[in-house]
Amino acid sequence: MIDKAPLQVYYAALLISPERSLVRKQYYGGIAFIQRDPKVEQKWSPLIQTFEGHSEGVNVVVFSPDGKLVASASFDSTVRLWDPATGESCGVLQGHSDSVSAVVFSPDGKLVASASDDSTVRLWDPATGESCGVLQGHSDSVSAVVFSPDGKLVASASRDRTVRLWDPAIGESCGVLQGHSNWVNAVVFSPDGKLVASASYDRTVRLWDPATGESCGVLQGHSSAVNAVVFSPDGKLVASASDDRTVRLWDPATGESCGVLQGHSNWVSAVVFSPDGKLVASASRDSKVRLWDVIQKTTIEEIPIGAWIKRLDFSDGAQLYTDRGMLTLTSQLYSSTATQATFPSSIYVTEEWVTWNKKRVLFLPVDYRPITTVVKDNILVMGNRAGRVTFMHFNPAAFAL
Repeated sequence: MIDKAPLQVYYAALLISPERSLVRKQYYGGIAFIQRDPKVEQKWSPLIQTFEGHSEGVNVVVFSPDGKLVASASFDSTVRLWDPATGESCGVLQGHSDSVSAVVFSPDGKLVASASDDSTVRLWDPATGESCGVLQGHSDSVSAVVFSPDGKLVASASRDRTVRLWDPAIGESCGVLQGHSNWVNAVVFSPDGKLVASASYDRTVRLWDPATGESCGVLQGHSSAVNAVVFSPDGKLVASASDDRTVRLWDPATGESCGVLQGHSNWVSAVVFSPDGKLVASASRDSKVRLWDVIQKTTIEEIPIGAWIKRLDFSDGAQLYTDRGMLTLTSQLYSSTATQATFPSSIYVTEEWVTWNKKRVLFLPVDYRPITTVVKDNILVMGNRAGRVTFMHFNPAAFAL
């Protein structure tokens, strides 16, 4: 049996550049007392780059819509832009005076919006790094920010118990949505942009008309804080995730409950509909992702994922994008229309390992273990507590050998 410790040193050495580490120089070509090098050495791309641009922890990393930029938001009050193809810095967006809690690209990729604990939202031109405006009005930390589907509006959610709407073209307020009695955790536009839904610690989801700022209903039923809210692709359903360990479905037209999805054993942190609206996926602090049948209100798949996931999104097929990487689903609902070969390989990060199609391929030293990740086109981007942003480019062809 091969001792685990040398393997960990070997994997760790892969993550450290030759210029900075005698360890990598010694171990990169293999460990002398291992008769056969770990298979991981032959089966993954040598492109591993780490850049220490942030001076404090990285909260979130996101790709631009076209995949040509990555934005990272940090406790150091900055947003940094990166070229994922090379890992090189493309600019530093400076101006916030406190931690940046969220960052998002506009649908056309021509604007970046960042939300901060300094109570502001800032707009940026990612092509030049120049500021395009400071959205001021919140009286407490801004917890979430999102663009409308047409990119003409920004909605921001705050601990000041309000949602604010902004016009990106002129950077001015166009409405304050008031009614929540506690922090607002999340905000989202409906697919047609005609409704806004907000989720709050006050145990409710509220619906709003962004054109008038008027309330369109209060969705009540959760017994604890609501962490996330999302519309179905056709806008006919709303799903909400709560600390009460449930997901609830709602009819936004009537405000009526359409069912309760029960099964998680801890807080539910994220929820999303499949592209056809027939499934809901939810992630919980119980370290599991559940896939639900919207009609039957039953679990059709449970995935132990070994970490607490806070963000979920469906790909066009049978995969879930998460803040820990990609998860491949095995549900038979997709088997007649999709094959495994149709999709990119599943890259996922647990607490200690990078996995490829559920197989452990790279052990992560403590200093490289991420608090947020994002995956696109076989490129894994990880941000960690020390401010490092690490890029890993996997080679699917090599894994097929």
